[in-house]
Amino acid sequence: MGIIPWNKGKTDIYLKETLKKMSLAKLGKKYPKLSAIKKIQNSGKGNPNYGKRGKEASGWKGDDCITPLHSHIRELWKYNEWIIDVFKRDNYVCQDCGKRSGDKQAHHKKLFSLFLKENNIQNIEEAINCKELWDIDNGITLCLKCHKKRHSKSYLVDKEKQANSAKAEIANAELNGENLNV
Repeated sequence: MGIIPWNKGKTDIYLKETLKKMSLAKLGKKYPKLSAIKKIQNSGKGNPNYGKRGKEASGWKGDDCITPLHSHIRELWKYNEWIIDVFKRDNYVCQDCGKRSGDKQAHHKKLFSLFLKENNIQNIEEAINCKELWDIDNGITLCLKCHKKRHSKSYLVDKEKQANSAKAEIANAELNGENLNV
């Protein structure tokens, strides 16, 4: 039988003023002709891949490529728990600019993808059991603007330069026989 619409059989639902406003709003608007609508509806039928889904589609890459592992890990309750723990530790304040308001994001100091590679994590169970992955000392609270900065190429290049200069300083100190407690 189906659901009966709320206005079935009812007349004078709208005030005459409202009907007049609705009519005036439509004046001058151009609507596509029925033939144009039919063309749009049938436009894909000449395509050899029209209507093909899954394994039949030309862009199919196999069952393993549907959703990457890191996406599944980021949907885990444990991941959300890690984010909240990082936020609480940092008192919901961006650690770069000190801003309290706005959207906050938890940033991995060491790249999330590196943890997966270094610990050879292949599935969800291994990710859940990896203690390093859930260590809040690897997280930092950032506002959206600062988080974008952290992932920008210029920031990464500057960090690499800093690391290289620190390595060079240590190497020079070792050559000169100095002991740096770093």
